[in-house]
Amino acid sequence: MRILFAFAALPLLACTVTFTYTKLSDPPHALSPRRAQDVQIVEGQPTERAYVEVGLIEARRSTFGGGGEMSPRHVDLFRAKAAELGCDVIVFHGKQPVNAAAPSEKRDRAACLIYR
Repeated sequence: MRILFAFAALPLLACTVTFTYTKLSDPPHALSPRRAQDVQIVEGQPTERAYVEVGLIEARRSTFGGGGEMSPRHVDLFRAKAAELGCDVIVFHGKQPVNAAAPSEKRDRAACLIYR
């Protein structure tokens, strides 16, 4: 199941972010939206606490005139989307170009983890 969400970033960022969510497994309990600041952000190894990876959040973003790195605003948008979905933790899997024909587009991925 894939769900598509789109957000227009601030005009000063000169970019657009489109989110896609792919369900990977059933959560251990019912999910409910939470506050964005309650979603943990991890790069690399997930937490040591028992969890289930329930989905993959992918963001496609255009970076007109930018270097392509994720700004704090992009991280905030990821966190807000994860909170809306009910994730406890998101683990970033890095960035990769969408395709060679559109070098100004980047794809960022994060796993949505739910604590047991």
